[in-house]
Amino acid sequence: MGFTSTSSAPQFLYRTEGLKRIYGEGAARVEALRGIDLELPPGELTVFLGPSG
Repeated sequence: MGFTSTSSAPQFLYRTEGLKRIYGEGAARVEALRGIDLELPPGELTVFLGPSG
């Protein structure tokens, strides 16, 4: 990502691995997130936007 740190503070403000989000069941089941890995350093602006806004 290009983010480097010289302090002993954690490198990432937020980190997740294998994140999943499933809505509904059976034929109505929707996998909105499938195994998302994400690392956000301090000061990073991030927006998640999908079809529903």
